[in-house]
Amino acid sequence: MTTSYPLVIMMQRVGKLSSNPHDPKIMQKAAKHNLREIAAELMQGAANAIDPDKTHLNYVLRGAATSSGVIAEMNRLMDAANAKVRRKDAIRGVELILSLPKRSDVNHRNCFEDFLNWVETFFAGIPIISAVAHMDETAPHLHVILLPIIDGHFRGNEVMGNAVKLKSMHQSCYEMVGKRHGLTLRKKTKVKQNEDQQEAEQLIDMLSVAPQLLRHRSLRTLLAAGIANDIDAVKEILTTFQKASNKRHSANSFVGIMTRQMSKA
Repeated sequence: MTTSYPLVIMMQRVGKLSSNPHDPKIMQKAAKHNLREIAAELMQGAANAIDPDKTHLNYVLRGAATSSGVIAEMNRLMDAANAKVRRKDAIRGVELILSLPKRSDVNHRNCFEDFLNWVETFFAGIPIISAVAHMDETAPHLHVILLPIIDGHFRGNEVMGNAVKLKSMHQSCYEMVGKRHGLTLRKKTKVKQNEDQQEAEQLIDMLSVAPQLLRHRSLRTLLAAGIANDIDAVKEILTTFQKASNKRHSANSFVGIMTRQMSKA
């Protein structure tokens, strides 16, 4: 009997987890991370899940083996399409991540190749500038960076799409890749959803007392993927909180205190 595993695929803009996602060098930094060119990330005790002793097991499936080579290809494609970054907030790259279970009988190299073939079909016309398999973290996974150029313009939002496209993407990937490798799209029962909700709240409590865990890149990637599912609601909550915080800060400022109406004795 073949064991089935959940299909875990995430899509995000390159640099989404960075403190400055509009950094003009964000693509280079992403390539350096994926190709393990950042020495600080490979130090024992670094705030990530990378095991430096296993980094030699990583492999490149598309693109150059160095970040400089990846950026050179990106520049070549941009020149060929006469594309320029005309807006500071333009999405310079879209990253897809396919993750396999830590322990499984899935042939990761074959699965990753099939996944790349699916990406080239589903995102037809959007070039892959890098695809790197990581075997030095908790579970085998593949990073695929797309250059979101359409008709000579950066259209990252269009490439990423909305919730409907995301659902379609998962279904398409399952049909072309998941079925072949024993991966499945699991639908949770109401009871399971409630159990997961309770467990998620416990994990949030854990993070609140140990916020340094948020520096763990793999954890940040997973949390960002969850937030992305309802990002507008999260932004609304944070914006409301920020406005209230600014209002309190203003009221407690020197001017606020001096102009506050004194209560009558």
